[in-house]
Parts: sequence; C-alpha cells; structure tokens
Amino acid sequence: MPQNAAFTKGQTSHLHLLQGEIINFNKNITIINSAFDTNGAFICQQPGIYSFNMFSLTMSDVNVWLELFKNDQIVASLFGNTPHDYADAGNSVILHLNAEDRIDVRAHSNYTTHLFGTTDQVYTTFTGVLLSPDFQIDNQIGKREAFSVGLTHHFHLEHGEVVALWLELYHNDDYVNSAFGHTPSRYADAGNCAILHLRKDDTVYIKGRNEYGIDLYGTSDEIYDTFSGSLLTASSFAYPEIGSSTDEEVAFSVGLTHTMSGTKLIFDRIFINIGNGYHETTGVFNAPKSGIYVFYYYALSTQNKVIYVDLYHNYHYVNSLYGHISNGYANGGNAATLELMSGDTVYIKVRDTNSEFYGSSDEIYCTFSGHFVSPSFKFHPGPIG
Repeated sequence: MPQNAAFTKGQTSHLHLLQGEIINFNKNITIINSAFDTNGAFICQQPGIYSFNMFSLTMSDVNVWLELFKNDQIVASLFGNTPHDYADAGNSVILHLNAEDRIDVRAHSNYTTHLFGTTDQVYTTFTGVLLSPDFQIDNQIGKREAFSVGLTHHFHLEHGEVVALWLELYHNDDYVNSAFGHTPSRYADAGNCAILHLRKDDTVYIKGRNEYGIDLYGTSDEIYDTFSGSLLTASSFAYPEIGSSTDEEVAFSVGLTHTMSGTKLIFDRIFINIGNGYHETTGVFNAPKSGIYVFYYYALSTQNKVIYVDLYHNYHYVNSLYGHISNGYANGGNAATLELMSGDTVYIKVRDTNSEFYGSSDEIYCTFSGHFVSPSFKFHPGPIG
C-alpha cells in the first residue's frame, strides 16, 4: 500500500446546507491516494498521522457554521458572520487515523449554512495530508512528533498572559506572527501558520498580546481555538526510497512586516527557506524537486479595506481568500495540496487592486507557507460505500 495520501477539495457553486449535512465537494483540486464515500467523507486507507484544514466563506449577512468530524466525534469547528458582508472562517487539526476512519466537514447539527462559491472563486475547501504513515522497522515504530489541542471552554486573557491559545506565536522569546479578529456585535474568527526550525528543548507557545484583554469562545462541542504542530522531515524512516539527506527537505514560511498594496504579495520576513524555493524578490515559490506539497496562506486587511487574493500553480488558479469588514480589520485564509514538477511555480496573486494588507515588524498577520510532503507515487481508489 502506498505510504502517501493528500487531497484538496473545493466548492465551485453556492451551497445551502441543512442541519448536519455533509459537504460533498464538487471540485477535486488534488486527489492523491485518497478515497471518499458517496457522501463526500474521506475514508482512511493508510493509517498514520494526518493534518486537516477546512476553510469557508459565507453568503453576505448570513452565518457559516461548519464542523469537522472524525467518525462520530466532533474535533473542530468554524464560525463566521460579518454584518452586511461576506465572512471567512477556518480551522485545522492533526489526527491519528486507523484504516477505515472517516473524516468529513458538515453543517452544524442545529443550524443551516449558506456557502459562497463559483468556478473562479473557491473559498470553501477541505484539505488533508498524510504527514507520517504508520510503519514498523524491526518491530519498532518510527519516531514521530505531533500534537493538536483545542479549547473546550470560554477563556479570558489578562494583559498578555501566557496561555494555551491566542493571538501571538512565539519561538522561545522571539515573536513569530499574529492572529487578530474583531467583528462588531458578532463572533470573530482568525488564524495563522508558520513553519519553524527548532532545536531540542526549544519552546513554541501562544500568548495574548501585551496590554490587551481577550475573550475566547469554546465549549465541549464547539472547538474553534486550536493549536497544532508536527515534525516535518523527509526522513528515511517514512520514505526509505528517498533517503535521509537534508538535501531532500523543502520548506518555506514567510511573512509581511509592513502595510502594502499591489498586484502581488511579496513577503519580506523569512522564517525558514530550506531548499531555497521561495524567492524574496518575486514572492514566487519554485519547486526544487517533484512531489506532493501543501501550502497555507493568511492575510489581514487594513481598516475598512478589502483583502482578495488567489493562489496559483503556474498559470492555473487554485483557490482564494476574501475579507472585508466596514470600519474594521478583516482576515482570511486558505490551503491546498498540490502535485508539483521540479521548476513549477506557486504564488499568491492579488485579485482586487483595492486590497490593502496590514503588517509591521511585531504584527505579522499575512503569511505564506509550504513544504514538501512526499514523492509522487499513486494508486487510484474508487468511491467507497
């Protein structure tokens, strides 16, 4: 059985979901060694550690309220509502799956949901990647490191207190990036991502921004606040056929440290660029080698401005993020797995030239990250069920 799996599905039409209805996404952006049942749920064929991301955009002035389920258990939620505008929301988790485990994205069990989508505006996506397959060598399970945690109760932060979740990501005592959300008279969603090189005993944590009190929402069946991490490496344990040389590793993570507008986002803070695939002068990632990659991108607008950007693979549109809040700061995000050939390009293109992106040296909300997952070897599972 192949020891890789990756997929991204998208929704290319408006969708009205009934209570508890599973999304049967109508566009396959990338499907590699991934099986789905007739309802649209992912069915695990290769046991191991997986990461999952879900993003969505609601129709104007209505709610988006989705849940990620593993079998019959909720593992993550997203919610968005913006007065008189479209609302973006997302979430992610890392899970261990056994064969035949089922993962799906569905509407909240008590509420209907309205999603926005067209063929060239894909905001609602479902992405999964096998990070580390279960394997044994000489009856020993290979060493793996991953975690994913969530908040199941309301939480109030006082003046930058170090807690489980929220707002600023730190590596030891060094600031990395931020998430910010505020929607007048509504619940706000925000997220971000970074890939970092860590040494043994390094710490990574989330804290509230200094001098600001923050209220987080959570219950046992509404898990919006999450924090996940995994060791990423092209190890000889996971993929013996590619060896263990660090030359095989490709990963980049970049951020924006100043406010900017224009037709292409060019990030100036380099967190990591192993393999030198990201080009700081152009904002373009060039794949150093062929294989399966996963990409994540997030943004925050300046006050009362729009953010509207697209992810491209070479000259082919992949998906989008959008955000706007009257008299406020809007955020958005999305993700995709892509199968790349050596030399392929991946980049973020600004669709609306009125977009304005917020950033400063200690407020990094706009980020672009990606990494090599595995070589491309495939089989072709059919529908299940």
